[in-house]
Amino acid sequence: MSAQIRQQYLQAMGIRCYVPRYVLPAARPSGQAEWVAANDTAAVAEADAPAPSQIEPAPAEMRSGTALIDQAARLLKEESRGSARHALDGLLGENESHKPKPVAPPKPSAAATASDDSPCRFTATIVDCGFGLRCVADTSKGPMSVPAKRLLANIARACHRELGAEAPLAMSAEEFVWPLLTIPGLQQGEVEARDALSARLARSETVPLRHVLILGSALRCYVSDDVLTEAGVTLIQGDDLDELMANPRSKARLWAQLRTCRFG
Repeated sequence: MSAQIRQQYLQAMGIRCYVPRYVLPAARPSGQAEWVAANDTAAVAEADAPAPSQIEPAPAEMRSGTALIDQAARLLKEESRGSARHALDGLLGENESHKPKPVAPPKPSAAATASDDSPCRFTATIVDCGFGLRCVADTSKGPMSVPAKRLLANIARACHRELGAEAPLAMSAEEFVWPLLTIPGLQQGEVEARDALSARLARSETVPLRHVLILGSALRCYVSDDVLTEAGVTLIQGDDLDELMANPRSKARLWAQLRTCRFG
């Protein structure tokens, strides 16, 4: 490659100065340069200049290549590097039709997309009865209805009256909403939800907690038996409130489980 074309290449790529630092393997050795004084430059150039008749016209390929390089350099300065790169591609003879088409990455499955973009979400209502019994129900679809609250209050009164509770009946309710925080990148999957809800259910502030009643199966996967057992709490699984209100047999099964509990 001639020095002129090499410099035009470098100029089109935005490289103002290029000095080779290493000798490539099997490269032809370069000749020693002879330094010419400044006052002798014009004379030497005039003596070495070939006659006009001896100058051969540049090949058509070189002329077209030089034009494309000039076009690429102009576009690089005026418009963008992308247009200059396209001009250089034309110089190198790269045919776009022969380029391999980029392969699109495989689309993630629906399950993977749901797990990445939509962490598990639920709302639980935790009702503390005040004498060692704590109830939790899934209220993700809406707040607890008035008949459901009345049924839950009757269950608490029956346990307090029949099962030897010493502390007074004092019912209070709170909502547990998951995820707790909306911070991008924060792990809020099923494991984190189970740890958080189990720790909240096992925490006792005043009266020692003895039993936790889970109403329905929707929240069962978010409650850890190990955490409750370590805190000395017994887990009781019952049907959801709608089933309890509609089915007397469901109430009977729940009461049979509660009769084995002691709060004194």
